[in-house]
Amino acid sequence: MTVANCGLGGKSWGQPTEFRKPRLLYQIRIACRQKHFCHRTETSYVYWIRQFILFNDKRHPNEMGKQEIEGYLNHLASHCNVSASTQSGSLNAIVLLYRTVLQKETPEIDKLRRIKHYKTIPVVMSKQEVRTALDRMSGTTRLMAELIYGTGMRIHECMTLRIKDIDFDLQSITLQLKS
Repeated sequence: MTVANCGLGGKSWGQPTEFRKPRLLYQIRIACRQKHFCHRTETSYVYWIRQFILFNDKRHPNEMGKQEIEGYLNHLASHCNVSASTQSGSLNAIVLLYRTVLQKETPEIDKLRRIKHYKTIPVVMSKQEVRTALDRMSGTTRLMAELIYGTGMRIHECMTLRIKDIDFDLQSITLQLKS
């Protein structure tokens, strides 16, 4: 059996293979990493760009323009009931796609239905309500709730807390901030 007909596409081992550009979503990941975005932002951008492509019948973004971008973002606003920050995140992902990956100027979007940012009044529980809620919990769940309530840390910070972050002598918790 020769190299030409053994499933290698007719190329012998000695010939250099063609350079292929990475797939589009992988290029997005590379761009996010070059810009030092956090992993969650990268994952979110890949998700929104994939949804953008699927919404437009799997067409390549090079073939799409202003109308498709506006249509997708307005669809998010009117049919998907997403928040204003979600719509902004999707828009930022599309801007990254066009400016960084495709190296094209992002078209001006005139007819974008922007979702209003609502100021919400925080719900504050009384000390008795907190005590009642904590009394109904047990084990790890209670410990995490007490830590979150007592320290003001976020849920993700509590979930990723390590034993070496707790200093029992100084009675302190050190949180590792990631940008």
